[in-house]
Amino acid sequence: MAKRPGRGRVPTCAMLRVTWLSFLRREFWVYLLLAAVWIAAVGYVLTAKEVALPVEEKPAEPARAALTLPTPKKVVYEVGTTAGHPVTVSYLDGAGQSRLYSGAAPWRTGLTTDDIAFAAGVTALSTSDTITCRIKVDGQLTDEKTDSGLNPSVSCNLLAFQKLTP
Repeated sequence: MAKRPGRGRVPTCAMLRVTWLSFLRREFWVYLLLAAVWIAAVGYVLTAKEVALPVEEKPAEPARAALTLPTPKKVVYEVGTTAGHPVTVSYLDGAGQSRLYSGAAPWRTGLTTDDIAFAAGVTALSTSDTITCRIKVDGQLTDEKTDSGLNPSVSCNLLAFQKLTP
C-alpha cells in the first residue's frame, strides 16, 4: 500500500482484491442465501394453487342429483269418517306450508314433489264415531291411522327420506 502524506494509506489493487474475497468468504453468502430464499418464496406463492393470490370466481352450485329423486313422487292425503260427517283437516302442502279444510268427508287431495326430503302430514278430527287418515305415495300406503269414540282425531305423518326408497 502506498502512503499519501497526511491522509493515511491508499489501498492498492491487490489489497482491494483481498478485501473483497475476505468479504465474500465471511458475510456475503448470508445475503445470497437470503435473496435465494426470498425469490423461492415469492415464486411459490405466485404459482401454487393452494396459496396463490385469490381470483374472483363464482361459487359452485351444489349438485342437484343429490337433492332430488330421479322421478317425481305423487303424494295423496285421504280422510274418511262413518256416514260422511263433517271433518276439520290440517295438512302440509308441497311447500311445507300448513293448509286447513273444513267440510264433508270423505276428503282427498294430492301433490307432486321431486324433493327427496319432503315432509307429508295430515291431522283430522270429526264429530262422528270413527275417523281414518291415510298417506299414499305413488299408490303405496305409507301411513294409516284410525280413531274411534267421542270426537275422534288422527294424525298421519311421513318423512320421505325415512320411509321411502327411490
